[in-house]
Amino acid sequence: MASPRTSSKDGNSSVGEPVAGEFCHVVEIAGIRPAGLTINLAANDQERAALATRFDLQSIGSLEAPVHLALVDDHGSVRIRASIASDVVQTCVVTLDPAPAHLQIRFEILFSPVGMDEADVQVTPDDDEDPEPLNGDTIDVGEVVAQQFGLNLDPYPRRPDVVFSTQETSDGNRIKIEEDTGSTAQGSPFAVLRDLKSTT
Repeated sequence: MASPRTSSKDGNSSVGEPVAGEFCHVVEIAGIRPAGLTINLAANDQERAALATRFDLQSIGSLEAPVHLALVDDHGSVRIRASIASDVVQTCVVTLDPAPAHLQIRFEILFSPVGMDEADVQVTPDDDEDPEPLNGDTIDVGEVVAQQFGLNLDPYPRRPDVVFSTQETSDGNRIKIEEDTGSTAQGSPFAVLRDLKSTT
């Protein structure tokens, strides 16, 4: 079982694209005991910086993930149960200011060997999706955690003092307008909008 490895940032990678070794923790399936295998992952400074670049974050203060792997059949299928706790700083989509957030994520994924007969896959009622394909005899648990981390980030992060208010237009339709209730800066788009409404 390999230890997490780090690598430098890849300037050619796009947001969400894995960089080789950025948060790598490879587990050999043959090494999973009958009782299962538990691994406690914790991203170091370099790994957090690489993941922040990958997911377009200002920073990641912490990222910890206890992961449990268990064999579920004689064909090499593996079920992963894990939780992720992380403190991140995103960019507010309204003000472009830092938007801190705490993530608490739980997930479960079933991996089955490529080419395995679907009838032989032992799914449970908790399996919301089809099994993920398993290529080879190892699983990069770090990459599995990184993908789930990215999927659970807020796609439209906002500062706590940025709220949505509902207003009604002249034709009776209701629209949502963003307001920065904590901003008093002159010339902000929300201040201009309020000034226009006050003069009509």
